[in-house]
Order: sequence, then C-alpha cells, then structure tokens
Amino acid sequence: MKRFISISGSISFKRYTNESWSLCIEVIQNDIVPLFMEIQLLDFNKANVVTIKSAKTKECIDLSISEKDNESIIDYNESKYMVKISRSEMGAIAAFILQYYRDSYASVDHLDIETKHNGNLGSDATFVIVANEFAQPMSGEEAKKILGIG
Repeated sequence: MKRFISISGSISFKRYTNESWSLCIEVIQNDIVPLFMEIQLLDFNKANVVTIKSAKTKECIDLSISEKDNESIIDYNESKYMVKISRSEMGAIAAFILQYYRDSYASVDHLDIETKHNGNLGSDATFVIVANEFAQPMSGEEAKKILGIG
C-alpha cells in the first residue's frame, strides 16, 4: 500500500563537497503526529511506501523500509528522492519524534542518519530529520554541575 502525507516543514537538498550531501526534512509541531503514524505504518508493514511532500518547498520523498537490515539508502531518480531506512534507524526516528511530541521540543536540533548512495550525487549521503523546536545546548559549566565535576 502506498500512502501520502503533506507536511508544513521543508524538504531540502544540501551539498557540502562533490561527494558529501544531505537530504533534510524539517519537522514542525503540527507535523509530528501524522508523520509518526506514517512511520509506524511502515514499521509494522501496514504500508510499503509513504510519499512525503513539503507544502513549503514542494519537494517530495518516498520513504520506505530498507530490505537490508542495517543499511539505509537514498536513491534519486526523475526529480524524486527514494529513502529506504533500516529498521533500527526507523526506530531511532520514531524515538526522536516521540520525545519531540512528549516535550513539545526535541532534545537536539536534528537527527543524522548515515546512508548509502550509488548514484551521481556523491557517495557520502546523510538523511537528516530537523526539529523546528529544540532544547538549547548545555554549556560546559552546566554539564559539570550535573555530573558533579569541578
């Protein structure tokens, strides 16, 4: 079964070097629940592919579960990204989104998923989930206080 979801956040491609790039999805508060539900449909084999379209940038990706247990892959064909996420990485995405939902902000500003890409975009590819609302980074002094150091 193929599913479709429109999100308010952006979907964007960012190039760093000839071989290094990322595909980013910005998750805004009102996208959390519908996106999480679609991820769960994939994870529980109730859907094969979810097309995610950004209302902001008009970009689309097809998200699915990777056939390889520990390998996430991004393919690009005919102006569309196909992102196949390993089950373990899908669990990490779900946990990130659940915490974002519970606290109304994510614990960090983004989650990186290292992927493979065999096409012409460059082999060093990263799938990035970006939280619109996130906790401010902790200073070294704050960390020392919490850990009881110095």
